[in-house]
Amino acid sequence: MEWNATNSGSRRNDVGSDGNDVTIGGAGIELERTRSSARYLLAKCCFDLGNYGEAEEALLKHAREQFSKCIARGEVKIRGGNRNEAMDAWIIYSSVNKTDDMSPSCPIPNGAAGLNLLGNICRRSNRRHRAMEYYRLSLKLDPLMWTSYEALCELGGAEGSNVEEADDPKSIFGVDAPL
Repeated sequence: MEWNATNSGSRRNDVGSDGNDVTIGGAGIELERTRSSARYLLAKCCFDLGNYGEAEEALLKHAREQFSKCIARGEVKIRGGNRNEAMDAWIIYSSVNKTDDMSPSCPIPNGAAGLNLLGNICRRSNRRHRAMEYYRLSLKLDPLMWTSYEALCELGGAEGSNVEEADDPKSIFGVDAPL
């Protein structure tokens, strides 16, 4: 890959082994997955360094842009004015209702693992309720994401909330709770 400076800033050109520019075309999906993994790794590094705001932005920036485009196209309508809840619903909907096998599944980098990391970020930045929401979203995408369930238990899970069914082991894992 080459980085060329232009009058408008920096621009990336992919160059093949023969020295010619590579047309992305059908490989756009694979390129997006690579960028998604890079965003997740950036977020993980920022989290490990204690830069929680930067970590959260690395995970959510692309998803916010996609969500805004969906709103502009009229594909998503926000009812009641709560943009965060609407975006969470959109993340779940777009993750479980893929249009084809080639489209990226979850707008958050690394899917359930990215949502778990968002939960950890919110937990470390004293946003307990939001952390629990991200852990629950992570479990909706991957019911076997044990770290999300463990974090919910550590935060008190359904204690005092109106979503007791959501944190019930049977509803998440499909097995009865141990006695």
